[in-house]
Amino acid sequence: PSSLQGFKQDLTKDVVVIPKVADNAIVSSITRVYGNIIDTDTDVCPHCGAKLYSNGSYDTVLKHLPLGQTSLSVVVTRKRKRCTCCGKSFVKEIPFKAEKHNITETLKKYIEKLLTMAMTLKAISDITGVDEHIIKAIDNNRLEDEQTELDENGNRRLKKPTEYAKYIAVDEFKLNNEYRYATVIIDLETGYILYFGRSKKKVVIEEFMKLVGDDWMNHVEVLACDMNADFCEAFQAKYPHIDVVYDRF
Repeated sequence: PSSLQGFKQDLTKDVVVIPKVADNAIVSSITRVYGNIIDTDTDVCPHCGAKLYSNGSYDTVLKHLPLGQTSLSVVVTRKRKRCTCCGKSFVKEIPFKAEKHNITETLKKYIEKLLTMAMTLKAISDITGVDEHIIKAIDNNRLEDEQTELDENGNRRLKKPTEYAKYIAVDEFKLNNEYRYATVIIDLETGYILYFGRSKKKVVIEEFMKLVGDDWMNHVEVLACDMNADFCEAFQAKYPHIDVVYDRF
């Protein structure tokens, strides 16, 4: 039983159980259930109003919530309909399918919940039977929705911190072991990432200060950084009240 809204399980077909040998023994079998979408639409073309007729069908396989050590897949049969007048074809969308992935929306929400529990991609993959690349894509979208917003031009930008920070730290690091760097600014008390920029120049600091504004920066008392002169100069040029603590090494 899938418990999916809008899905009618076909009781005339047997549930298929496929034995699976897994290295971690978390997922020991794959269960497939068959059914179709509950069709409430009329057989009338939305474009010209002519009658629609059946034009075949095809199956879509979606991974669903695991049942213990069993990975569950739902095989959804969808009817294709064609207009007798304009010749256009129509296929009903699957209401419980996650966007961009062949998994159910319920499973996607379950994966997002596991991601908030600091579990690794491999651990979540072992539990759900979903590929690690799909889990990583879900995590990227989750973080993008959580940490960014659209600006007036429709581009993504980091959200302004909702709380003041007393002590902040800034440091650069190398990206992908190449000669490209990024800069990260964090709240030293909470560990919360306040800002991230793909450069190690002080323009990143200037962008951060513009994002948070004067009121937020006036609550900052101490900056921790290394001996990178650009970081220190960028902060103290505009907010000289901030004390600087250099890294010990």
